[in-house]
Amino acid sequence: MDTAIIPIMNTTISVSRETRDHVARIAAELGVSSMSEALKVVLFRYESAQAMARLEAEPEAMTAYIGDGKAFTDLATSPIEDWDWT
Repeated sequence: MDTAIIPIMNTTISVSRETRDHVARIAAELGVSSMSEALKVVLFRYESAQAMARLEAEPEAMTAYIGDGKAFTDLATSPIEDWDWT
């Protein structure tokens, strides 16, 4: 079996000590192993909040989103014997 070594590209960014310490505290609270991982979580949450805000600005889209979630929940919590396999 062939294996490949994929280089990990790292970079640095310039931030204040206060910001570095803040990200380090967030990393500790999240239980992640690096500030990079903490930033990934923070960015994901930010982008998710932005997406929800855009969705909430369109009532029809929000209604469809909620309906899809309810349909999934109903399916996921119903006994497999009740599923319609047709």
